[in-house]
This record gives sequence, C-alpha cells and structure tokens, in this order.
Amino acid sequence: MDTVITTGADYVDLGFFSHPEEASSYYFMLVNRDGIADMDTATIAVRLYFDNMQKVELMDMADSTDTILACDPVGYFTFVDTFAPGQESCIR
Repeated sequence: MDTVITTGADYVDLGFFSHPEEASSYYFMLVNRDGIADMDTATIAVRLYFDNMQKVELMDMADSTDTILACDPVGYFTFVDTFAPGQESCIR
C-alpha cells in the first residue's frame, strides 16, 4: 500500500492480513470510523503497488463482488469505494 486518500471521513482504519496457509493470498480491511451521527458517506481511495503485474482482481469478502484494476503507467493500482459511517469492507 502506498497512499490512502479520503473524502468525507476523518477517521479511517486500514489493516493488512495474509492467509496462514496460502502464501499468495493477501487481504486488507477498510473501516470508515466516522460516527453514526455524522451520517455522511466517505469516498476512500487506496493506492496499491504490486511488482510485475498489469492487473489485479480484488474480491469483497462480504458479497463476493469482484473488481479488476488495471495498472497505471507507474505500476500502481487504485481502489476507490464509498463507505457509510461505520461501514467496513474486507478485500482479498
């Protein structure tokens, strides 16, 4: 992970995990920690870097939604999503 950019959220948690039995499986979790009283959604962008890859396929573990990201000219992938207050997402 290189950069996290948020619009509309002051408190965002980001965690990285690896699968204990599958060395090539990596996960990250995003949480919009802004309070429920705020009631505003937040746009969160995470810039990721992977060596020697032209595209990556990400899966939201909650609903199995796949997202395919293409590499930008410098080698980065940018994941962008909108989160309600308190919403989280675990991505593989």
